[in-house]
Amino acid sequence: MNKKKFIIVATVPMMIFFFLRNHITNLVNNYQVTILTNTKDFDQLNKFLPKEVIIKDIPFQRKINIVKDFISFLLLLKFFYTNKIDIVYSISPKTGLLSMFAGKIFFVPIRINNFTGQQWVIKKGIKKFIIKNLDKLTARLATINLVDGNSQRNFLIKNNIVSKNNSKVILEGSICGIDLNRFYPNKENGIIIRNKLNIPTKDTVFIYLGRVNKNKGIHKISHCLISMIKQKINITFLVVGPEEDKTIEEVKKIFKDYENNLKIVPFTHSPENYLQASDVFCTLSNKEGFGNSVIEAGACGLPSIGSNIYGLKDSIIHDKTGFLVNRDDKKEIEFYFRKFATDYSLINKMGENAKTRALKFFDQDIITKEFINILNELQK
Repeated sequence: MNKKKFIIVATVPMMIFFFLRNHITNLVNNYQVTILTNTKDFDQLNKFLPKEVIIKDIPFQRKINIVKDFISFLLLLKFFYTNKIDIVYSISPKTGLLSMFAGKIFFVPIRINNFTGQQWVIKKGIKKFIIKNLDKLTARLATINLVDGNSQRNFLIKNNIVSKNNSKVILEGSICGIDLNRFYPNKENGIIIRNKLNIPTKDTVFIYLGRVNKNKGIHKISHCLISMIKQKINITFLVVGPEEDKTIEEVKKIFKDYENNLKIVPFTHSPENYLQASDVFCTLSNKEGFGNSVIEAGACGLPSIGSNIYGLKDSIIHDKTGFLVNRDDKKEIEFYFRKFATDYSLINKMGENAKTRALKFFDQDIITKEFINILNELQK
């Protein structure tokens, strides 16, 4: 029997690597899966996917480049023209627009767009107007818009980007859930990592894990932690993830007199190791679709501090699994960071709550099963 053709389109392959591996492992049982992405960004993607998966290079660019974007769109159209596609799914904003448009042109019956956060939220003026309306167009071209959190979906409905009828959240949220075989508390491994990084046993370790850029509020976290370190509170700040701008340079300047209290780890294939070596997850991001790193941290027994914004409201339950704070209020930020830094019993209590919630709602196998249920419903 010929399998239906399932096409996944992403601007960069790291989105596939981080979020879709479990989905794809299950999809190949019933679909011929092809991935269209810029393979130059990560040419080893095939090593992490089932051998049946086909990977084709289209030179998508993350930043807007009219000429290169048009060339990528033409290549996408050529692929759609020469292949009879049954389902197209996109996980990136730019490829969401391009693939939903191409899918509409060539009558692809099921077009799935995944909203994972909105760039226009932090833009102003004409740029905000344009990007916002491109999101609206993408949503209209899609058969269904999957949104990775209820607060984000409500925000999109309020802003007339999606409707209740053309949008859906998978269970309690998240694109992919958590691999609970990887993300779990492991004190022994935590000790090994702390020793490797020369982190004192007495220190409370605040970890940021994810893409490192100015939008994540890492400099705000740094100023807060330095203030407490100067007050002789034992703290280490661990930053883990690929740098996308000059943020690390700025953070190093903030910690210039306290270099031993800052530990930096570039991109890693094993984020769970560093979560297991930490005490509290933190992010003061100005935009998030959901906050998958938050629930991964929770599965490892860590509570979190995050910005009180849509997206993080789905991954952090205030005063239960962590704290939601006003990212522009220095006093409030330090108040909640200090609560964790000076009360390890609070860390343990909220960390246990976070772990319980992660186990109950975000097992990746449950999320993938529901994703496939949605696919089946769309094909009836």
